[in-house]
Amino acid sequence: MNKKYGVKCKLDHGELYLSITHNGYQWTSISIKQPEVEIPLIISELQRHLTKRLSGTVEAPD
Repeated sequence: MNKKYGVKCKLDHGELYLSITHNGYQWTSISIKQPEVEIPLIISELQRHLTKRLSGTVEAPD
């Protein structure tokens, strides 16, 4: 199965949005209110998820 993910950041009316696509379709979009706090948390969570997925130890979502 071919899974392609895309991530884009955009600034709209002074607000930062993170948009994630999966196989070309909009998957989720979130507003980032505190970039200095939220972006490192998002990166950390994505790294944790991808590491577990690659090692075959994916957990059930919280």
